[in-house]
Amino acid sequence: MPGLNKVYIKGSLKDSVVKNLRNFTLLLVVILLVLIIMPSSSVVAQEEKTVKYAYAADINTLNPFYWTTVADLDLLRIIYDTPFRIGPDGMLHPGLVESYEFKNSTYIVFRLVRNATWHDGVPVTADDLKFTLEFVRDHTLPYLGSVGEALNIIEKIDNYTVGVKLKYPFSPLPLVMADIFLVTPKHIWEKITNPQQFANPNPVGSGPFKFVERKTGEYILLEKNTKYFKGAPKVDKLLLKIIPSLDSQVLALKSGELDMIEIQPGPIVRDLMSTPNVSVMTAPSTYIYYVDFNLRRYPMNIRDFRKAIAYAIDKQQILNILLLGMGRVADSLIVPSLPLWYNPNVTKYNYDPKKAKEILDNLGFKDIDNDGFREFPNGTKFVLNMPTANVDIWPRLTELVANMLEAIGLKVKITPVEPGTLIDILLNKWDFDINVFGWRLYFDPDAYIYESFHSSRIRKGGLNWSGYSNSTVDKLLDDQRKAVNIEERKQLLFRVQELLADDLPWIPLVYPDMIFAVRTDTFKGWVAIPRYGLRNVYSWINLRPAIEVITTPVYITPSPILTQTTTQIATATPVSGIPLEIMASIIIIVIAVAIIVLIMRRR
Repeated sequence: MPGLNKVYIKGSLKDSVVKNLRNFTLLLVVILLVLIIMPSSSVVAQEEKTVKYAYAADINTLNPFYWTTVADLDLLRIIYDTPFRIGPDGMLHPGLVESYEFKNSTYIVFRLVRNATWHDGVPVTADDLKFTLEFVRDHTLPYLGSVGEALNIIEKIDNYTVGVKLKYPFSPLPLVMADIFLVTPKHIWEKITNPQQFANPNPVGSGPFKFVERKTGEYILLEKNTKYFKGAPKVDKLLLKIIPSLDSQVLALKSGELDMIEIQPGPIVRDLMSTPNVSVMTAPSTYIYYVDFNLRRYPMNIRDFRKAIAYAIDKQQILNILLLGMGRVADSLIVPSLPLWYNPNVTKYNYDPKKAKEILDNLGFKDIDNDGFREFPNGTKFVLNMPTANVDIWPRLTELVANMLEAIGLKVKITPVEPGTLIDILLNKWDFDINVFGWRLYFDPDAYIYESFHSSRIRKGGLNWSGYSNSTVDKLLDDQRKAVNIEERKQLLFRVQELLADDLPWIPLVYPDMIFAVRTDTFKGWVAIPRYGLRNVYSWINLRPAIEVITTPVYITPSPILTQTTTQIATATPVSGIPLEIMASIIIIVIAVAIIVLIMRRR
């Protein structure tokens, strides 16, 4: 019948809707329960964590043997490991080498860790350390010449043990190896026919981060080594941006485009101290800024001329103007942040422009044509050629020094060049008269003081670009390397500092503080160590997001390590790992559906 059929159809539709709604409600409840009990990592999308920081200039090379700048080394130490490390306490700690032992004054045994691998998956073994040591021994390297000369016979004792016979006692060895000795993979480097010219475009190391990509002059991208033998980093990638302008770096930090920058003491520090979500951090510095001379040229090869320059420079003014007092006036060429080796009682040259002028007058450098600048004693024009790096603080520092020299009648020609070009001018071409530069001293002073002032280092590519030669200094530098007794070595280095202060191949200017600015709302866990500041392996491994979400299910008890690394928890996230707003939305939907079901039942 038509009426019955109509009622039947309505009833069927109603029953069907109710049944479907009940099933849908049950499904939503099941989904909710699953979401609550399942690990949050399955439902919360984890954004890739990339730490972004800046260099003022691009690196020169990715070659772990022939690097030449601080920037090169800082980057390479992320990709390659050193045998030892210097920790935040300033002490020696294991790296790829877990222990070492001096069997006697000239024989040392290194024992490697057994769980390290190269980025291509090949295990790190004694073959690699042996190969690296032999390479350093057999090649003339910019910063490892002193180590190479001390090495004699390298022997593989077993797959993870290497014995080294030294030509003579060499006390700096462990600290130098912790600092600038990068262990390299034999299976790659033994195939390189011209290692000095090898750009190493795709470096394979054993460090906490692996090389991904480089765009010259713009950026270098690294990704974490998930199989790193000391534990995988907590961030996914490191992005090193090349930003020459410090002002641009500061703007990028403020906008969140960068997470960390290194800054020079000055007004920028005060500005960043008052910037929201930015923190200024300091680290022990081993830096020294100085003036160096080309002693091959007249009159730079006259000690009294160099003394006139020393008296003409107002170091305190440089400290106040350039660094806003953040540092201290320098006297010795070894820095006070290495207190064991620093000699405070060397000859000092207080600012005295009158005395500087008197010395120049006595040397015959006078302003003959009354143009305000002195001529050579023979009456010809005299101009000091002063190249400088065109980035960072160097143009301003060079300008300050040049102005002080012109105040005593010495005309200066400043030539700004790219940092790599300046290195070539100093190390290879020797085409300069006077230069303002800086060193970041090593944990052990030998690799700096020996390489810079021993006469054997006067060679193309050598670090004694001043051409300084003093037989007494040579002997003292040789003897301090072999001194097993620390006090004996200290006294030898004290005497070296005294002679250098008298001879003045370099004029120490200031010891600057090391200052960094970091975003506090992106990452935390920065670790400062001497010499490297925040750019060190401890930071790269320890860094983690500033606000962390616990991703462990509630039924698992966190380990002590996990507890330590998740101390800052997002307050909007319950222990289940589901954001409260998402949970609330699900509950509202379930309630709404339940109400609809009840209404349908009553009809």
